[in-house]
Amino acid sequence: MDHSCDIDPVQLHRQHADALTDRAVGLKKLADAWQPLYQSLTPD
Repeated sequence: MDHSCDIDPVQLHRQHADALTDRAVGLKKLADAWQPLYQSLTPD
């Protein structure tokens, strides 16, 4: 049996977690950039 093509589930989850971390960092930067604009809006 050739195990070189088998998927390592632990590595797969680590890669998914890394991708989610990168996405979270990007979303945090976006929220930080939007905050001053949002605070400057008036209800008018």
